[in-house]
Amino acid sequence: FIDIVYPCFDERAQQDFETTFNALNFSVQNNLIPFEHSRDREEDFYKQFDGIKVLPAILENEYKRLLKEFDFIGAELLKVQIRKNRFGQWMSEGDLEKEIYVLPHPKHNGDPIEINYYVLKKKYNTELGLRKKEDDTRLFDEDIIDF
Repeated sequence: FIDIVYPCFDERAQQDFETTFNALNFSVQNNLIPFEHSRDREEDFYKQFDGIKVLPAILENEYKRLLKEFDFIGAELLKVQIRKNRFGQWMSEGDLEKEIYVLPHPKHNGDPIEINYYVLKKKYNTELGLRKKEDDTRLFDEDIIDF
């Protein structure tokens, strides 16, 4: 059924898939050994989850619209994950700002729901994702996505 719904990739999507597949395949083949414990590999595994979700500034209006509609999952999906060290760096450089969005609670007589989030003032687009620098056009940012 998947082949019927998605008969083939366009050329760009096929290239993106192959780049990602090859990078992941290389990483798995060179780093995973079944039934062999490795403290370094264990730490590398957990480092993949060392992140904080932030909202690109360009998506803030859409984020607020989704929150107003009580679509919390849709709003959360707009955020991108960055490493904790990058979060600290960008916070100290002024590229991140903590924001609070207040909604009236629909069931408790208007008692407010406060939603805390961080807005990132770095370049972002849906095709390339998050860019550290304005002129960066790489498909992957190795500081954010490690292979």
